Amino acid sequence: MDAHLITALGDELFNALRSRQTLAPLTRRYPQITLEQAYRISLHFLQRREALGEQVIGKKIGVTSRWVVPCFEIVDSRIDDWQIRIQDTVADNASCGVFALGSQHIDPRSLDLAAVHMQMSKNGQPAGSGLGSAVQGHPCAAVAWLANTLGELGIPFRRGEIILSGALAPLVPVVAGDHISLSMTGLGEASLRFVP
Repeated sequence: MDAHLITALGDELFNALRSRQTLAPLTRRYPQITLEQAYRISLHFLQRREALGEQVIGKKIGVTSRWVVPCFEIVDSRIDDWQIRIQDTVADNASCGVFALGSQHIDPRSLDLAAVHMQMSKNGQPAGSGLGSAVQGHPCAAVAWLANTLGELGIPFRRGEIILSGALAPLVPVVAGDHISLSMTGLGEASLRFVP
């Protein structure tokens, strides 16, 4: 895959974001895409967003702060019907939409992060649960993997950036009016309401 195609695919993802439309999976059209090429596509996508004044405020790990707080991630994919392979996810900035952080910050050395239990509810009903160990065995292992992977591409972690280490439970669909809450042992609680 040459540089022109990498640029073109990054432009497609950028235009899909701006127009709020989805695309056929990149891997369906170009099954030979490697992970390195997917990262290059993602970097071009990011450069287009930065040119409009958006800022990088952190890093996210998908498929897997002083740095520990409860967090909701609202996933947003530019790929049709979530028919994605890992290369599609990487090229699409790990399907990152927006996120909301809880207000309580905890020293990560005070917890066994792999043993942290998260319980989530949607409109007062159980909606999922999981352990920190769901994130590559330990959230710190996921962050180390991300640092090494991005380091190979010349992308550093910067002081003050937020790192989303990965999900503890499966995705939950939401619509306007839904209320989602979570509690995490040793980390406190957080909640979101999706207003109509």
